[in-house]
Amino acid sequence: MSVQKNMKFTDGVISLVSQINNSRNALLTNGMYSPRIGYTEIRELVKTGIGNKIVNIKSDYVLRDSIIFNSQEDEDFYKINLSSKVKEALRYAIGYGRGVIAIVEIGEDMSRPLSSDFIERKFKLEVFSGDIVTAYNASYDLMSPYYYKPEFYQIRGYSFHCSRVIDFTYVAPPQFELPAYQFGGISEFQFIQPELITDGIVQRAGASILEKNSSLFYKITGFKDLINSEQEDDIIKFFSILEKSRSIYGAGMIDMEDDVITVTQSLTDIDKVDQMSLRRLAMVTSIPVPLLVGENVQGLNSSGTTELQAFNWMLANIRESYVCAPMERLCELMEMGKISFKKTNEMSEEDLVKYEATIIDNAVKLQAMGEDHVKYLNDKGVIQSSSLDKLFPDLEQSDDSDEAGSEDDDIENVGI
Repeated sequence: MSVQKNMKFTDGVISLVSQINNSRNALLTNGMYSPRIGYTEIRELVKTGIGNKIVNIKSDYVLRDSIIFNSQEDEDFYKINLSSKVKEALRYAIGYGRGVIAIVEIGEDMSRPLSSDFIERKFKLEVFSGDIVTAYNASYDLMSPYYYKPEFYQIRGYSFHCSRVIDFTYVAPPQFELPAYQFGGISEFQFIQPELITDGIVQRAGASILEKNSSLFYKITGFKDLINSEQEDDIIKFFSILEKSRSIYGAGMIDMEDDVITVTQSLTDIDKVDQMSLRRLAMVTSIPVPLLVGENVQGLNSSGTTELQAFNWMLANIRESYVCAPMERLCELMEMGKISFKKTNEMSEEDLVKYEATIIDNAVKLQAMGEDHVKYLNDKGVIQSSSLDKLFPDLEQSDDSDEAGSEDDDIENVGI
């Protein structure tokens, strides 16, 4: 056997130590990998309470009093014929990554391009979720009008030409993965899947954690000897029967020679685990925790202004990125005028009342602490300074303890 020249040997001990040292290196033991979740799992997530609420909050607030129409006739036509269709399509886009509104002409071949005079014939609008829509015949030719865009949509066994489809898509995947997503968008649940799984774990583990707060132990004479001699099956079966019959409504029975002890364990900061899960959901979805949970903002100096600004930013981003283009095309096909969107959502009267009630409650607490509650109300916009205060900043009203003036003085003061 010939030995090759310049052969190098590696010390196995050094390699073993190197592996042990690097086993705690996060860069070596943790990699970023985000698998695409299937439509079967998405359907189950949409049906969950928190998943359905997230989709409803986003789709409802994005379209709530945010569209500016060119005329009153266009607004009335939209509310009667299109509003429910658009909202349903947006819900599907957020939940499944895509929601389409298809123009179905009675007695026509849907695979043919839409004619310009279709509005004069019988047609109807149908909405479909992305899990039953297959996009195909996308071109990879840079000069083609269908470059990386589907020319046809397969829906319920029918082939629809792209001119008949108003395609609402959510967050665009990387171009390399566009074919895997049917040239559509990524579902909201793709981003929050780890948070939803964590929330489910916390929910299921809550009862077990509370149950472990107080643990019951049976003291059995010679139990260790029974285990060593592999004769513990009978004693375990005996106490298993006792555990099945034990409840808060009845008493338990044990042998006189046996003993039972209860060990109470201290469980702290359990609520922070739940809050951490909710905060992660709020961070990824950009939905404030108070709105996600349905509670008032916490903290004496908290009014919800920061949460409202972040929420409005998210809504404006969804409108600009995912709603504006398909909405403009839909309105153009329906022969409506141009539309635009408000920059931010204005507070409804109900939300304004809740906001002011929270501020006033905080002001009462500040007054009890001796703080300047009037300035706090001014800063939050609940009360406004009078124009006289700006002209005469040194003007102060008399205290109630001052002596009343003459009747002529009172009349003169009224006339000022």
